Amino acid sequence: MNIDYSIFLIILGGFFVTWIPRILPFIFAKKMEFPPSLIKFLNYVPLCILAALLFQNLFYYHEHQRPDINWANTIAAIPTFLVAVKTKNLMKTVVAGVVAIAFLRLIIR
Repeated sequence: MNIDYSIFLIILGGFFVTWIPRILPFIFAKKMEFPPSLIKFLNYVPLCILAALLFQNLFYYHEHQRPDINWANTIAAIPTFLVAVKTKNLMKTVVAGVVAIAFLRLIIR
């Protein structure tokens, strides 16, 4: 087996392993009809997940102690939040967050 062919098969396998659990549920969910109460609940799920991810990165947790603030991430979150509110554009928000944390890491070293 040629090494280029092996790499291609690994990439293809990785694609399917990633694709199946992320895309297949959407395909099945499109064909199903959900009750309005479930749809209303599911509208809040992305917000809850994003909030959990955000707060997880804004604080350090030390066992048997109170959480400490991760100042670099908290400071980087401020311009990121402002860009998100002003533009309502996910790509601009992500770029603003990456630039903010990169700048802070550059000057904090």
